Amino acid sequence: MEEVPVVESEAIVDVKSGLTRGWSGPLRVAAAQPQAVMPTAECVIAKPKQMRNKCMKKVSMLLIVLVLVALPVAAQWKGNAKDQEEIKSIALKWQDAWNRHSLKALSAFVAEDVDFIAVSGRWRKGRKEFEEHHTNERHEVAYKESVWSTKNTEVRFIKSDVAVAIVEWGIKGDKDPDGTPRQPRQGIATWVVEKQQGKWLIISIQNTNLREPVPNK
Repeated sequence: MEEVPVVESEAIVDVKSGLTRGWSGPLRVAAAQPQAVMPTAECVIAKPKQMRNKCMKKVSMLLIVLVLVALPVAAQWKGNAKDQEEIKSIALKWQDAWNRHSLKALSAFVAEDVDFIAVSGRWRKGRKEFEEHHTNERHEVAYKESVWSTKNTEVRFIKSDVAVAIVEWGIKGDKDPDGTPRQPRQGIATWVVEKQQGKWLIISIQNTNLREPVPNK
């Protein structure tokens, strides 16, 4: 144990009052202890060779663990390039199904428990309601001669099997319920897609008409 240094003093401090009183002779004062050295510095400077070797082994093991964790993540995101193209292909297949007015084909892109919110704000729950929404008086009258264009699709993954797709679209040739032709319009849809049993399906759709057309789209 280190010897505590002695400092000569002619006064003693009253701890409670903070005032000095009288002479007390030598006053022992504990020397300030040096601050702990950072572990990395200990490995290099403060410890003998055996301890340095032990510390370096710990650092090496930590680096190996980090690499093992990072590799699967990198591989996962590399694999998402294929998934991204599959999701984008849904938007193109949607265009084809719409223009063929095949509601069965269109409904095959959505999950059994899909949530669909139309541009009107109506909320349809489930694949059956989704199909009925587009069949009843829509593709029979309003959308019978309509032409859908998928203009752009951007995908962002939330997890390896869940992603958000933003789909920009345009439509022309549709009509009001009384048969009056509508002006061509553009819209944007937010899809949440999930990979179920190896197949990407839309589990949620929020559709919106654009008030002002986007140029060059």
